[in-house]
Amino acid sequence: MRKILILVFVVISVGLSALEITLKPSVKVSENTVYLEDIVLNAKGNIDQYEHIKRTEILKIDTTQKYKNILAKEIILKLQVLYPEISVQVKGQLVSVYKLEKVIKKESLSDNVKDFIQNFFSLSDKSEIEIINFPQVYVPVETYEVQYYLPQTQPQSGRVLVQTKILSNNELVKEFGISVRIKEKYLVYRLNKGVKKGDPIKNEDFELIEKVDLYGMDYLNPKDNHDELIARYNLPKGRFLKSGDFSTVPDVCRLDMVNVIIKGELFNMQYVALAKDNGWKGDRIVLENLESRKIFQAEVIDKNTVMINLEGK
Repeated sequence: MRKILILVFVVISVGLSALEITLKPSVKVSENTVYLEDIVLNAKGNIDQYEHIKRTEILKIDTTQKYKNILAKEIILKLQVLYPEISVQVKGQLVSVYKLEKVIKKESLSDNVKDFIQNFFSLSDKSEIEIINFPQVYVPVETYEVQYYLPQTQPQSGRVLVQTKILSNNELVKEFGISVRIKEKYLVYRLNKGVKKGDPIKNEDFELIEKVDLYGMDYLNPKDNHDELIARYNLPKGRFLKSGDFSTVPDVCRLDMVNVIIKGELFNMQYVALAKDNGWKGDRIVLENLESRKIFQAEVIDKNTVMINLEGK
């Protein structure tokens, strides 16, 4: 009888000294280091032992990870290695640990992006910068740094994609793009009347006005000299003039009589012919000899002057 009582007492003592913990199925944490107390739902038995081990580091979550799973058997093994003198029973099979993410305020990020664009393109204070699409941005860290760069530095139709990097301790946490539209205020020429193809631009044909339009528009610059510009095609009234609408006055104009120089190895001669095309220095144009009615080509070398080079032929 005495032996039985002693055995019962030993069993009871062992039972009282055991620690039983129940794991949470999932947990959200704000720090990268996860401790035992973060994943325990409740503890029973020897609470003093739990107080002793609750700050045990169970796992770490990288800044790039959104969550991490840990099995109950991994937790048991870690506790057995660190605390062989403590008997721990674990209820539960797996804990999913999620990193508590912080929302970046749109207002703050928007202002920073606009400042970046303003400085990168040296925009005037009159420029308009509009965020076209703005993602909801979550970061799994408390302290972070934001960097911006442009994969393509020339805006397309006034739009650029600002690539945005979130870094923490020099490690990339998140990367995403923000689409931006840029508008600029221009001084532009607007036609008061239509201009025909080949006609020169005249001061009375246009007025100078302010216009807000997409960044990078190739409007005719009012500061440039426009005394020798002619229309490349028919331009309607009300058109805002662009650089591509005009070319400089050609060195040889169509239907003008021009000097033709024929240069041979042993002779040079000149005569006059009718230009059938407009042409600039270096162009080959078609001409007509009005006496012989012969059609030929020659190279424009100067104002109202073309050459036929026979040397070496």
